[in-house]
Amino acid sequence: MNHYKSNVRDIEFNLFEVLGIGELLDAGAYGDLDTDTVRNILAEVARLAEGPVAASFTDADRHPVEFDAPNHASWSRSHCARPSRP
Repeated sequence: MNHYKSNVRDIEFNLFEVLGIGELLDAGAYGDLDTDTVRNILAEVARLAEGPVAASFTDADRHPVEFDAPNHASWSRSHCARPSRP
């Protein structure tokens, strides 16, 4: 299970209730895009963001990159050993 959970409900609320983009979409202002298509796009992007994309960031979120100021180097404990000093 991944650590990221998208908030599609809030995004849909802002787009359709606050901004009223649904009427614009259904009137044909954006060609083939209508309200149902945009909702399906948002659902698919959420699935990707919560699945494979979130999985790729799990390790970096748990083991952040650290800056080694004297050596001017960035490193992550999970990906490499700490750089040695000269």
